[in-house]
Amino acid sequence: MRDSNNNTGFSTRAIHHGYDPMSHGGALVPPVYQTATYAFPTVEYGAACFAGEEPGHFYSRISSPTLALLEQRMASLEGGEAGLALASGMGAITATLWTLLRPGDELIVGSTLYGCTF
Repeated sequence: MRDSNNNTGFSTRAIHHGYDPMSHGGALVPPVYQTATYAFPTVEYGAACFAGEEPGHFYSRISSPTLALLEQRMASLEGGEAGLALASGMGAITATLWTLLRPGDELIVGSTLYGCTF
């Protein structure tokens, strides 16, 4: 993996961070994986990926190599430890609130929230 220490400039990281062309047949542009599910060397390894005990992708709604690269690059560009890409603004709002709030909590907001936020 290139530039694991963020020793290059913003533009270079935006284009190259987290991707090694030689690991992908020399392709300079990262591939876009258009699959829903992934194969595993063993059933046990697949079960461990599903349980979060091993690294790996098992279902594209949860993770994919394409999404992982985007998240790595965004984290690098923002100086963060990790990134999270979501499919919609509502997904982002929901993920944030489910992370921060607990049953019984109250949320006070202004009236200018995104139109579908209730």
